[in-house]
Amino acid sequence: MKKIASYFKINLRDSESVRKRKTLNLFLLSLMVFGILLLIFELKNILLLIFNTTFEEYTFFVVIGIISFFISSFILFLINNVAQKTKIVAYCFIFIVILIISIIDTLENLIKGRGLLLYSIPIIISSFILKPKSSFFTCGLVIILNIIYALLLLQYTLDFIPLIAYFIIAFLIWYSTKTLESSLKVIQKKNKMIQFSQNVLGHDMKNIFQNFLTGIQTMDSISKYEKKLDQIIGKAKVIHEKQALKGFNLISNLNIISSLELENEFFYRINVLENLRMVIKQIKKACNYINLEISIDNDFEFYNIRANHFIDQVFENLLIDAIVDNNNEIVKIFIKITILEKNRQNNVKIEFINNGKGINEDLLKLNLGNNNNNDQDITHLSSREIRFFIVKKILELFNGQILIENRIENNELKGMDISILLPLINDIGK
Repeated sequence: MKKIASYFKINLRDSESVRKRKTLNLFLLSLMVFGILLLIFELKNILLLIFNTTFEEYTFFVVIGIISFFISSFILFLINNVAQKTKIVAYCFIFIVILIISIIDTLENLIKGRGLLLYSIPIIISSFILKPKSSFFTCGLVIILNIIYALLLLQYTLDFIPLIAYFIIAFLIWYSTKTLESSLKVIQKKNKMIQFSQNVLGHDMKNIFQNFLTGIQTMDSISKYEKKLDQIIGKAKVIHEKQALKGFNLISNLNIISSLELENEFFYRINVLENLRMVIKQIKKACNYINLEISIDNDFEFYNIRANHFIDQVFENLLIDAIVDNNNEIVKIFIKITILEKNRQNNVKIEFINNGKGINEDLLKLNLGNNNNNDQDITHLSSREIRFFIVKKILELFNGQILIENRIENNELKGMDISILLPLINDIGK
């Protein structure tokens, strides 16, 4: 029973294609039920046709027509769910509905506009099982049919009022379904963010608290190693400070992901060197116990780009990543700023070279730095992968790029070399 229900039950997490397929299943099921009801309604005439020696042509063709529509609907249902050719099935379904309407009413009534309500049905349905703009396609098909009917029955004048009404209905349905789908996408994004936040907080916060516990256990061992008291306390403080940085960065990144969806992309001129120095100053201020060495090699004082406040998040994520998973006594980060011409455009190239943890095979496979898929599923990424994902997304806003590689090939223990490219907006050094 659950298997059958899965063909019709529409969930909030369903993708657009799955949602349309299930909606089409509901319409096809309705058509099959409609066929069964018609057969029950014609049961008396069917029995008379079977047991009566007199052949009634009208009853015969009605029964054949109903059975044909039922079988066609069932075949389309199978194609929709087995072959998953939803678009083709949807067009066939619209054609069947229009055909049924043309059969159950007379051409005279359809031309005079009495079929206005009936022909509105396929126009409305098409927007739900196809794209919203498909209502105009179905509307055009209905109008063409009405013109053909008028040509077949020359004694009747075509009434243009129903044709205008069809277009108005198509426009209203298009606007309504487009607005509905836009709202649904926003809701799905919010729901995805909630699920994502739950996964991240459940997984990464557990690791953070586990590291805090490790620090506490280190403090408890002081009584056994009193001679190494200062060393033990120092290590515990470093552990706590790194985990605090990781926790603050994680919460900040969750907020950034939500903000990126709503960002209006308002950019202004920014000197990246000035912003980079400001971020470094803030991080050094937060690192009271971590032995941190950050140096910058630059030829100019001005590297102006078109960006916004999110550029600070790029620097913050790259610097924090070099710190929190670095097990060396001294955390070393060397930043080299150069100018690189690419595609006849001057770019500022900022290299972040550190002696911390490199990039593992899993992160290389994700290829976060070069993946152009904007719909990438982030719900199962680790906090580290989230950092690179956010950097990539922000750089895309600024027409920038990121390249991630280990300092020594195939060795993630010897640090990492991260390069980002950002287009310059004026002459170098001005």
